[in-house]
Amino acid sequence: LVFIFVCGFIYRKLSLSHLSISHPRIPQAATQKKRADTTKALEVEDVTVIIMSFLPLVDRSRMASTCKALHSAWLSPRLWTRIIVPDYCSSINLTVKAIPRALGRIFPSFIPKVLVRPGIYWEGRTRGISVLFKRRPCGVFIDKKIILENYLTAQRSNNADNGKIDLMKAEATGILPFEDKKNVDAVYIRSNAGEAITIASGAEGTMLRDLNISIDRFSSHGVAVYATDFSLKGCRISATGTNACGLLISGSGIKGTISDCSLTRCGGSGVLLAYNSGPLMVKRCYIGSNRWSGIGAFAGSSMSLAKTVITRNHLHSIGAAVDVRCELGDGNIFSHNGRGDSVHRYLAYEHS
Repeated sequence: LVFIFVCGFIYRKLSLSHLSISHPRIPQAATQKKRADTTKALEVEDVTVIIMSFLPLVDRSRMASTCKALHSAWLSPRLWTRIIVPDYCSSINLTVKAIPRALGRIFPSFIPKVLVRPGIYWEGRTRGISVLFKRRPCGVFIDKKIILENYLTAQRSNNADNGKIDLMKAEATGILPFEDKKNVDAVYIRSNAGEAITIASGAEGTMLRDLNISIDRFSSHGVAVYATDFSLKGCRISATGTNACGLLISGSGIKGTISDCSLTRCGGSGVLLAYNSGPLMVKRCYIGSNRWSGIGAFAGSSMSLAKTVITRNHLHSIGAAVDVRCELGDGNIFSHNGRGDSVHRYLAYEHS
């Protein structure tokens, strides 16, 4: 609190000096006065942004609520270019919640970036009677466009091989490379309530990169997508609860891309496309050891696959309704699935 008051005092001093320069009683030429006002205003805002950049996210929002000038500084993209968890906030969900929604309207091309340091993060709250009065609980609820990624991945983003899976080795052994040993550089997101990550409507353009996501509750999915555009890169997803899917895509016309990802040990399908969702592009992914089909697709949905391994699922490699558009590119491997290694069409006998 003392730090906040000191920051406010400095800001007030700068504001008063700005007012003394631009006061109409001071005889100045009109052009010089306008130039001085603009320069001083920029200096005040720059100092305020610098002060806010050292504050935790909760203190930033408190400062922004005190006056219009501080609120304007709070909406500066420089404050939200790199938000590091847990440096500024211990929770990924609270960090996402703290990002101003107005940023997307004021700066349409700007995307806040949340960088998560390696470690295990438990998100969400346990279910209780409050679930009857609020939205379905979840771990990380994303309702605005952001990039959520591993801090170390962002640091070494120039490495083109980072996060990619050795698909031939995984298909032959059934063991993924990152399961061979404990990865101290990984980010593990665990949820004890609802979906581990929800990408809600309004978060179009969101990207998840190099995250380990898992949940073990009944019918709670690893990642649930309701936004019309998204991408997943280098993520490892597991949802072991009964009927739980690794990735659920629900909504008409949702398009997205998942690349270099693994979806394993799910109580349902690795990927499930609800009615009329898609097109979904799946590239260089491993989908295996799931209790349903590797990929399930309801009527009206669409997808395309390239260089993807689908193996060791209890049902089919792909189970799709008769009108689902499924494009299979080069390099796909379907093997050791319980009921067949082809695209199984449900209700196909009605159209024969």
